Order: sequence, then structure tokens, then C-alpha cells
Amino acid sequence: MVDGDPLLVLSLNKFVGWQGNGGWLRSGELDVRLQEARSAGFNALTGLNTWTPEYEGEWWYLLRAATPFGQDLVESVVQEGLGKPVLAYGFHHEFHARTSNLQDWISSCSRSRSAGSRSLCGDLLMVLDGHQSPGAYDVFELPLPEYTISEFTPDSSISRMFDDLRLQQSKWESGRRFVRAASITVVAEFASFIGNCRPRIPSTREIWRAFLLCVAHNVRVFDVLWGANQNITGCGTVEELRPQVDRCWSDVLGVARWLRENFVLLLDPTPWRPVAAVPVLEPPSASTGWVWRGVFAARKLDRHVVVNMNDWPTEFEVQDGPSGSLGPSEAVCV
Repeated sequence: MVDGDPLLVLSLNKFVGWQGNGGWLRSGELDVRLQEARSAGFNALTGLNTWTPEYEGEWWYLLRAATPFGQDLVESVVQEGLGKPVLAYGFHHEFHARTSNLQDWISSCSRSRSAGSRSLCGDLLMVLDGHQSPGAYDVFELPLPEYTISEFTPDSSISRMFDDLRLQQSKWESGRRFVRAASITVVAEFASFIGNCRPRIPSTREIWRAFLLCVAHNVRVFDVLWGANQNITGCGTVEELRPQVDRCWSDVLGVARWLRENFVLLLDPTPWRPVAAVPVLEPPSASTGWVWRGVFAARKLDRHVVVNMNDWPTEFEVQDGPSGSLGPSEAVCV
């Protein structure tokens, strides 16, 4: 809710400021790509550490960086941002249990309030690398977990996402309240340490599955971290992989259009709730290869999201709901 009105947030991350740096976004393309995104339904920009008045008429700031160089900048950044369309401030950019301090973050949030901010306090959470900070969901107002589907195998990526989304759900069921959000890295950065300069390109089905799994867990803020705009180690593979990255961009725009078209369903206060389905969900174990297997299903009003956690075709049947078949790594909303 923003000033009493429901808001579905679709945000771009690693976009403005990244053009012409040797990655996917060429010099001179920024406004064209932003217009494509805006037409599809995107309405926010994530993680900026500068103000961009030329975009403020159409775009929200999500996790405007209040401390790019330390806590001493909180007050000045917040005071400069008074009256600007800031949904949330971020204080550590990438909150990581190995390098970030929860008490420092709490102090930064408090300082932003003292400076007059009415915006939420949040940060991008590193949750898939084994160094997540479980306390963040107990404190953050807008925790934005980063889920990458471009570095790990498809079944590993979706299982890690599922585990964290279940953690968020358990926090809600225990009474904790925060904005439900997800940042999905569709294509990772170009770097020698990520696939030897060849980030894994997810299929169209994988991209839709990631977003629909978030839908089924009541996410209201959908962030796309477009890592392909960053060429960290001067990789020479960008042009070779450009057609595949272009297809991922087209897929993301398609997802955004679907989210916008289903605005009323997504913002209805009735929550999505898990429902029984066959084949049943199997938790990670030695027999499953330490990933989730089976089918996850959730219902809201008269609609169902059905997610194939398998990387092979699967016949499914939802209790008191639809039945049919799903392709490998596929999800549907019916």
C-alpha cells in the first residue's frame, strides 16, 4: 500500500547507469529499453546511488542507496530525497551475513527515520550462497532476497528459492509483517568466475516458473536483477550470447505484462495457500539429489498456480482443482 492505494511493484536492477560498460546494454540503448520495460508494466528502478530526475515522473526508487560509502551519508541522502518517489532505502546494498552487520543496519534505518524519511527500510539479501542472515526477515521492512536462476542447475536454483520463500512464509505465519518481495537474477553477470564468462541462460519455462513460484508465495514486489549489463572481467562472450540474452529479455517483458494484466488477482487481500497435489512434494534428500521434487500447488480464489519441481515432464492432479501435464521446469496459473 502507498498512501492507502495497493501497489504492485515491478522493478529493474542493474540497469540505469550500466549502459555502455561492455555488457548487454549498449550505449544509446537505455531509453529504448526503459520504454520497452515501462510499456510491459515495470514501474520502479532498484539500487540507484544517484538521483535521476529525468525518470521521476514515471518511475519509483526501490532501495535507493542511502549509504554507498558509509552510515554518515544516511541523513544527507534522506533529506535530499524528501518529496521524491522513494519506496524504500537500502543501507548495505547487498546484505550478507559474512560482511554485513544487522545492528549497523538497524542504526541506519533509525537514522533515516530521524532525518524525516517515511519510506521503508530494506536491502538486497544474499540468500543463495550459504551466507544469508536469517535475522533480516525479523527486522527488515522490505527484505529483497536475490534468487539467481542463471548460475546453478535448474533444479538446484528452484529448490533454493523454494526454501527461502518457505522461510518467508513461516515468518508471516508466526505474525511477522514485511513487504513480500523477490529479486530474480534472470541472467547473471559476465565474469570469468561465472561459467568461464558464459552465464547459464535459463529457458523460457524456467523464467516463468521462478516468477510464478513467487506469485504463489504472495510476493508483491518483483525485481529483475539484469546481471548481463555488467561485464566484470572483460569477457569477450557478450556478442556471442546476445541472441540468447535478448530472448530472456523478451521473456521478462512477457512475464511483466502477465503480472500487470493480473493486477487485481495479485493484489486481492486473499492469500495464496498451498494445496495438496500429486505427485506429492518430496523434500531434499539423498534419493532426490538434495533438491525438491514433485509438484507444488497453491490456490487463491478460483485460480491455481502449479509448479513442476522436476526437470522432466510430469502429469499432475491438484486436490479439488485442475489436472494435466507439465513440461520440464514448467509452471502454470490456471
